[in-house]
Amino acid sequence: MTDPNQYNPQNPQQAQQYGGYGSYGQNDYGQQAPQYGAPDYGQQAPQYGAPQYSAPQYGNAAGYNQQQPQYGAPQPQPQGSGSFFALTAPLDQPAYNCTIGEAFIRFWKKYATFKGRASRGEFWWWVLCTFIIQIAFAVIFAVLGAIIDSNTANGMQSFVNTIWALATIVPSLALSVRRLHDTNKAGTTLVILYAIDFIGGVLLSVGLVMTGLGAISVIGG
Repeated sequence: MTDPNQYNPQNPQQAQQYGGYGSYGQNDYGQQAPQYGAPDYGQQAPQYGAPQYSAPQYGNAAGYNQQQPQYGAPQPQPQGSGSFFALTAPLDQPAYNCTIGEAFIRFWKKYATFKGRASRGEFWWWVLCTFIIQIAFAVIFAVLGAIIDSNTANGMQSFVNTIWALATIVPSLALSVRRLHDTNKAGTTLVILYAIDFIGGVLLSVGLVMTGLGAISVIGG
């Protein structure tokens, strides 16, 4: 006959033989044996591998909610970028990505500025502006000459061209000097070029005068 205490021993020593607990995971007091892997106080075990605290969002200043600058994005321009005459660089620096409108504005804003540098775009855009303005003058006075007396229109055109030349001679020289600086050349190079041009003009004038006097002497002789 099977002993009833075989699977539920009352002897403490025999109970220790089974790990200190009664049959089927219960101790002598009827309490359920603790499940290993779960805490004894009924708290849920932490899920390892997931942080218990929300990780800080790196890139934003803590507590300020300020948006960080996007690296590689274009920087704000000195003036409104939507304007045709907007400046893409400060006036004390050359504008290497300027437009024809910006070159026109920079020409007049730096009227007598011989220091600094001027980009290739600044120089050649202004040359194109001058060409367009001269064509506009010619068309306007040609139409005016067809309406009124042509001699009067020619006189007015000569006067306007003279005023334009006097108004642009100083900034044109300044722009040329700044362009030479951008090519790592001294501004005195421009003086040498103008001196050569002046001397050439004087020699040409003297040659024409001597040729005319010689022709007159031959005819008179």
